[in-house]
Amino acid sequence: MGIDEATALEVHGDVARVLGRGNVRMVSGSLETEPLVLREGDRYDLVKRARP
Repeated sequence: MGIDEATALEVHGDVARVLGRGNVRMVSGSLETEPLVLREGDRYDLVKRARP
């Protein structure tokens, strides 16, 4: 997980939401997959590793 400056990841239970003007990059750990880029207002399920 990479979080840009002026950006936060707010977590409630299993779901995270991006706040701020930057991006959050979710990396799976596999070199073959591109990071998932989340922008302000995007939500992400931390358990399912997908957007809800």
